[in-house]
Amino acid sequence: MIEDGRKRVVIENVKPEIDYGRFPAKRVVGEKVEVTADIFSDGHDSLSARLLYRRATETDWIVVPMTPRPNDRWQAEFAVLAIGAYTYTIEGWVDHFKTWQRDLKKKQEAGQVLQLDLAAGLVLIDAALRRAGEDREQPKLRAVRDRIERQMKKGEEEAAEFHGAKFCWRAGSGMEGHIPPAAG
Repeated sequence: MIEDGRKRVVIENVKPEIDYGRFPAKRVVGEKVEVTADIFSDGHDSLSARLLYRRATETDWIVVPMTPRPNDRWQAEFAVLAIGAYTYTIEGWVDHFKTWQRDLKKKQEAGQVLQLDLAAGLVLIDAALRRAGEDREQPKLRAVRDRIERQMKKGEEEAAEFHGAKFCWRAGSGMEGHIPPAAG
């Protein structure tokens, strides 16, 4: 899913940059480098983005989540800790989990039945668990999964109560001969 989401995301107007990256932006040790970019996609899915930076002499990237600003603008920053050249790049993707959370919240606020949406969330979490391996995020993902399962169970019980109430209403509507009597 993430690979598909990355194909749909456009990143442009990255700052700072001078002559399309031909010349380096300059900072003094201790200053922050504010990196901004326009990041957008087709459709209404939620996006996530991150800034990856490192000193040019190092191989490991340092990752900083980017924050959305108005008009598709995203921002993150890092501090210059030593003299030398730094390299940075930006990754953006359609965040299926964030989209699911946003849509679930809207449906919950509207009082809609959430069973199918909760099941879809379990699929997303199970995929994340497979990708996480022994990652430190795994306990958090398992906790969210357990919470969703409890909510689904609660929803099934509420649905049963709702259908029972509907049955009682229908039983007094002159259709008693068509509905089997309630047990007990």
